[in-house]
This record gives sequence, C-alpha cells and structure tokens, in this order.
Amino acid sequence: DMILEGLKARNVPAAMLEIEITEEAPVDRDRVGQKVGRLADAGISIVLDDFGTGFSTLVSLKDSRIRKIKIDKDFVRDLAKSVEDQAVVEAVIGLGRTLGIEVMAEGVETDADRMILRSLGCMIAQGYL
Repeated sequence: DMILEGLKARNVPAAMLEIEITEEAPVDRDRVGQKVGRLADAGISIVLDDFGTGFSTLVSLKDSRIRKIKIDKDFVRDLAKSVEDQAVVEAVIGLGRTLGIEVMAEGVETDADRMILRSLGCMIAQGYL
C-alpha cells in the first residue's frame, strides 16, 4: 500500500514502475502473491529477477502476474562456450514467448553473448558491453 500511496502522492502513473522480485530466497508465496497481485492490478510491472536460480521459478510463472523474466547472469556468462547454457536460455525464451512474458538477459558483457542471445530471440540485454 505504501508503494501505491507514494505513486499517487507524486502523481506518477503505476505503469512507469517496475518491481523486481528475486527468486533466490524462499518466501510465503500466498502472502507475497496477494501483495504482488494488488500491485499488478494497479498497473505496476512485476519482473522475475535471477530467473532459474530460485526455489519455485516455474510455479511463480504459472500462477502469478509476472510481466518480464530476467535470465540470470549465471546462464549468460559462458553462453558462447556452453551448449548447455544456450539450451537453457533458449528454453526460457521459448517459455516466455508461450506465456506472453517479455524476456531479458542480465550480465551480458561481450558482443558474442549479445549476438547469441539475439539469435535465440532475446532482444533485451542488461550488462557491461
């Protein structure tokens, strides 16, 4: 409620805000899900950060209002050298496409990784290039 009140007090549209939720720590899914649902209903974009490293990643996608997935840097770091990482990244991109969820990659630090991501269908990258 503080977030929504803050946006209203500053006359900032909810659609201008993205809130990142990390998958690295176990949480009370029901309690957090209700709060995230209220924020999403208000128009705030919910982003699942560090995708693939958490405790209940796929469950989070199934019954939530996630609008964007950020593929964790652990899958991107060796992308040019690892067929396994490429397979995981391609699967996540396909999953996002099927569910209508935007996918971006974090930790992109080389042109080679950026080009591989683009060839796999990931057009949004975050990192030090």
